[in-house]
Amino acid sequence: DKQDAYENIKKEDYSMFSNESIDCYYRVLEDNLNDLTIDDIKSSGYVVDSLEASMWVLLKANNYIDSILGAVNLGGDTDTIAAITGSMAGIIYGYDTIPKKWVNQLARKDYLLELSEKFENCLKDDIEVLEDEKEEKNNIEVIQGDLTAMNLDIIVNAANETLLGGGGIDGVIHYKAGPKLLEECKKLNGCEIGSAKMTDAYNLPCKKIIHACGPVYYGNREKAPVQLESCYKKCMELAEQYRVDNRLNIITIGIPCISTGIYGYPKDEACKIAIDTVKKYSNKNMQIKLVCYEELDYKLYMNYINGIEKNVFEL
Repeated sequence: DKQDAYENIKKEDYSMFSNESIDCYYRVLEDNLNDLTIDDIKSSGYVVDSLEASMWVLLKANNYIDSILGAVNLGGDTDTIAAITGSMAGIIYGYDTIPKKWVNQLARKDYLLELSEKFENCLKDDIEVLEDEKEEKNNIEVIQGDLTAMNLDIIVNAANETLLGGGGIDGVIHYKAGPKLLEECKKLNGCEIGSAKMTDAYNLPCKKIIHACGPVYYGNREKAPVQLESCYKKCMELAEQYRVDNRLNIITIGIPCISTGIYGYPKDEACKIAIDTVKKYSNKNMQIKLVCYEELDYKLYMNYINGIEKNVFEL
């Protein structure tokens, strides 16, 4: 409803404007335009006069044609007022309500219609990009729990260079998956730091395991950030390749905190690398769970993914 829309405009916050601009807008918004007559409306071409005139015409008119005729009949700077009124009336009533005769009589009609089509396509592209970004932002979830018990397509193992099992989640995954996992891992000839390799999951509820080899932090502080980022990136690449090879629309992936245990990577720094890298290299076809076993990791992840940066001493 046009009157409701006009009333809603009055409620907006105009504190960001200069005092002069506020005074001008208040002059329009504080008037009850419906009570004004044509003799009260100025059509001088001054910005506020033109805005007031266009809004008054739109409130009085019931269709596109009446809107334009009403603007022209005001006299004065009809070019400006009719242009403003026509733009807003087109939004209200739609392009199809513009008389075809008017469209055909437009100067440089073909050029204007071409520009209009390009503008519409740009808007569609922008909307699609925004929708994709929104979907991608919503594809990552932080949870606290036992990664090895989760029924996902893929889980990531924080492995060592040998891929033959170790402490922490690496040992738990090998234990629960059973001896066949170790047999397969022996054939892989280890893994470079900052890389990852994929195996079957055997007795685990997931389908595949990506064994990611994160860096030791102490004595390696310069290379560690690059290696850790590379580690998460490789996991995303292997997961996406698995999805494509198996013609899956969506895959689910569980990822633990890598290198933050015995490898000594500071939890807050590792958290940022993990989330930033997963966001960068994942896509809308991946449903990712960042699985934290310890409560401290969970708090760091939840804060950072929600735009709150705190280190371990602030939690």
